[in-house]
Amino acid sequence: MSSLFSSRFGFGAVSCLALALAVSACAPKKEPPAPAAPEPAPVVVEVPPVDPNFAPALWKVTDADSTIYLFGTIHLRSSGGDWGTPVVKAALAEATEVWTEVEIDPTKEAAMTPTIMQLGTSEIPLSSRLTPEQAEQLKATAAKVGLPMQTLETMQPWFASLNLSLIPMIQAGFSPASGVDRMVDEAAEAEGDTMRWFETIEQQLRFFADMPNDIQVEMLVASLSDIEAGVQVIRDMEA
Repeated sequence: MSSLFSSRFGFGAVSCLALALAVSACAPKKEPPAPAAPEPAPVVVEVPPVDPNFAPALWKVTDADSTIYLFGTIHLRSSGGDWGTPVVKAALAEATEVWTEVEIDPTKEAAMTPTIMQLGTSEIPLSSRLTPEQAEQLKATAAKVGLPMQTLETMQPWFASLNLSLIPMIQAGFSPASGVDRMVDEAAEAEGDTMRWFETIEQQLRFFADMPNDIQVEMLVASLSDIEAGVQVIRDMEA
């Protein structure tokens, strides 16, 4: 079987958690030692040579009966232009099962709007959760990105943070619709591959919404200082 995993930063955490659970479940019990099992077939990891043009990295892991490709992606990208090399697309064409970090389904995304509003808004004014200095910084940042303060005041801190970070990137020409993960998903579905994912849309939303208020505020305050830097980070990642 050949699989392709399309991931960004979250893949390491998810895979390490799965490994930890597996180790815990398989901890040795106080029983007589079992006869020695035959050694498993070796797992081979192939590391591609560094491409001077910074082509996206593709990792290949194999054992006796499986091949897994790991391909790093970004969720925002400029419209147009290619998203992968011939080697990447050949790996995708070989794969029969494709995993993405989160479920990609425009129909379900649209249906999540009421949940987003429920989790992302609050009757407590956002500025009341901040110090006077932080509230002034929020007001200045909102004016810079063109987001009305009356709209921000109704948001939970985590939701305001994501909006303030995302809007400048969209204004700079980056689009979620052109994200590499979506390109992988479209290509895999067109080939009839089995589609799987590590998280649902609601799970990802709740990772933010369920954070304690003080952590959400820290996230918001940090984003106020990183608005311009965030755009450059995306430019560097895309390059």
